[in-house]
Amino acid sequence: MWRWIKRGGKQGHTDVAIGERYVFWGSDDNLGRVLRAPRDTAGDGRTLLWEPDHHVSWVVAQSRQIYAGTLTGERKKTGGAYLVASADEGATWQKLLEDADGGAPLGAFYAESRRLSAGGWLYCATLSGRTYRIRRAPQNSR
Repeated sequence: MWRWIKRGGKQGHTDVAIGERYVFWGSDDNLGRVLRAPRDTAGDGRTLLWEPDHHVSWVVAQSRQIYAGTLTGERKKTGGAYLVASADEGATWQKLLEDADGGAPLGAFYAESRRLSAGGWLYCATLSGRTYRIRRAPQNSR
């Protein structure tokens, strides 16, 4: 059975990731939104993250860890593209990296590994030619 999770006029969602309890997707409508909806109920999702003049290029989720990469919008470029992360299924977010390529009209975290590696690593690349390997610091058990 199919159900609507989110409706809207200019939604253009580009990517989806499935976490433990939520479905996450990025908006490609120049509003830089990551949206979240519970996996077990129908109804509209909730906007978690919003950055004007950004597109969300991709979203990767594993367990409670979520990463999202953005592409700067066309209307104006006030900064670079962002790599953001959440360790609690989108309740809180942290900007990990900003890729600002001075004179370039666009910046983007445009390619990613689609999944975290067995060791929890995310691999991603930017339009400016940089590549990154990132993972959440392992929790020490005492």
